[in-house]
Amino acid sequence: MIRATLITISALIVVVGGCRDDPPATAQMPRSENPDGAPTTPEANDGQLRRQFGRLRQTIQGCRQFIRSHEAKKAWCGKAQLEIARLLERQRNHPEAIRAYQEAIARYGGERIPDLSANMTVRETAMLHMGLCHATAGDRDEAMGVLQKLSQQGQNRNVRRSARIHYLRVKQQGHKLIGKLTAVDDRLDSSSPFTVTVELSNPSNVVLTFHLFAAIRREPIYPGCGATNADGGDLTLQPHESLTKKLTFSSKTLLGLEQGVTRVHAVTEGVALECKPLKLHVIWRPLTQQQAKQLFVEVERIARLAKAEQAKHVQHLYRDVFPVAELHRYSLTILGRPEMPADRATLTPEALADQILSHGEGRGWLVEYARATCLGLLGHNLQLLEALIKADFQSRDESARKRALRIVGRLRLSRFFEDVLEVFQKDRNLSERAAYTLRDIGDPRAIPYLVRQQPGTTLPAFELLRSLQRGRPADTTLVELLRSHDPGVRWRAAYALAESGDASLLPHIKRLARDQHPKVRKYAANMGFCMKHEVFMRIRPTVVSLLSDPNLEVKCFVARCFAQRKDKVCARTLLELAKDTSIDQLQHSNIIQAIHSLTGSYFGYHIGSDAWRPTSENNKKAIEEFGRWIQKQAAPDKTQRRQ
Repeated sequence: MIRATLITISALIVVVGGCRDDPPATAQMPRSENPDGAPTTPEANDGQLRRQFGRLRQTIQGCRQFIRSHEAKKAWCGKAQLEIARLLERQRNHPEAIRAYQEAIARYGGERIPDLSANMTVRETAMLHMGLCHATAGDRDEAMGVLQKLSQQGQNRNVRRSARIHYLRVKQQGHKLIGKLTAVDDRLDSSSPFTVTVELSNPSNVVLTFHLFAAIRREPIYPGCGATNADGGDLTLQPHESLTKKLTFSSKTLLGLEQGVTRVHAVTEGVALECKPLKLHVIWRPLTQQQAKQLFVEVERIARLAKAEQAKHVQHLYRDVFPVAELHRYSLTILGRPEMPADRATLTPEALADQILSHGEGRGWLVEYARATCLGLLGHNLQLLEALIKADFQSRDESARKRALRIVGRLRLSRFFEDVLEVFQKDRNLSERAAYTLRDIGDPRAIPYLVRQQPGTTLPAFELLRSLQRGRPADTTLVELLRSHDPGVRWRAAYALAESGDASLLPHIKRLARDQHPKVRKYAANMGFCMKHEVFMRIRPTVVSLLSDPNLEVKCFVARCFAQRKDKVCARTLLELAKDTSIDQLQHSNIIQAIHSLTGSYFGYHIGSDAWRPTSENNKKAIEEFGRWIQKQAAPDKTQRRQ
């Protein structure tokens, strides 16, 4: 079985990243809250610091030297502490590795790991690896306990999913599925979708739960080679039963494959699988290094022409160059963007391309720079470009309409709103792409159409709506959803409206703050916190009342938001939560971080390891110190006294 690499031990500590065409992440609390939570923000990246860490990370002694030299850089110290634990794991010293992970949680738990695109905290990473370390050491029960807790309470959705997969793998150890993988043709044209069929059977006497996907890997297979996946979803198979699943690789996911022999593997996360891979011949390849260089050089030469000469190339750039550069984008976040040399203008396009190629991901960056330069050239020749876009929207060719949608979204050409809306409403194949283009254009007229055509309760549609509502009057079509009978629609509508900042939402916030469903009350508070100060003060008494909410998630959220605003009204609620012995470690750590946000001090509280509980002698004293701070600094709020 080829082990799935959803989130591996090395991938979570080494800098990793990807490139997605999804809605942008929302702003930090309290302006807006990402549904995964709001851990503390790391210090800004520092090139010199990064280089020094790269030199010292190879040894435990080097990591400790780095920590001693940069004690104030908490996020980077957390990364170094995780590296110490990883090195101990490599030495198979599992007890010491676990203690090192516990120390990382205790000292740097709430810090985000620098240069990690997964947006994970030290605590989440350490807990995941600690669970895997327990499993490797043979402590199955301890591993399952740590992984299950993280899968239920982790702030980052990717961490929760990875923890669940590893939990299932440990739990279902000793069992396996039997599979067979087939395809209609052994030739894979990577410019077209490709479908494989997976047949699975469960020969065991227990129910097996797992996640299925098919992965295409280059030959030869080696650790960390990466994969192109077709997702089959979460599945459950009863004892001695079978199932058949068709998995399709889209043409977009196949772009990274190079010509030659490759194999498709059926992969199950959470349980072992015995299945022979399927051998395929790739008959199409993406841009080679030489092709990427040619693309870059061509665009660079056009960019150096006089404007009148550039205009002659607009049609070629739009129809031929931009689609290639857009199609062959790469994941570029691992090693960072190579800086353009100061003497760029004195270098020939070829010499400049060679200098970029010397970077670790030079080929991908050549494509990205060509794409960005191409967009700049097209943006400076809008009159010529608009005629070409109009012709594409009127074309019967789906690829032409898709090209028009891409460029309109990239350049935010709002004058094509009606054309994009027509595609959204009438073209089933391009409706989703058109929805993202409507978001990119940023025209609020799209809101009622998105609400009517995508009325479901999934968050992505409301992510688009949130972006369109940012800083704008609340759309009546979306406001109506706040009165939906479905609580899932109500809280998502509140989420979408949160960054509007429209004072007309105040009556809705007051009503939703009394809703019977906790998540609706939570995002009602989120709407309030995103208001401008003078408007927020009008709704503040309502939000303050949620500090006494019977639901722990709501109470914690509101208290943390007030703490980030340095509003002492939350102090007594934080004190109550800090003393609460029923709160789990992750939630309790968030409370202590909120105390720090409010007061600037932890009061000596020990957050991680085995001594995180509020009942330890050290932490009792810390809580008492916080209580004394409240007596001196935080008089009861008038709103609280009236309750």
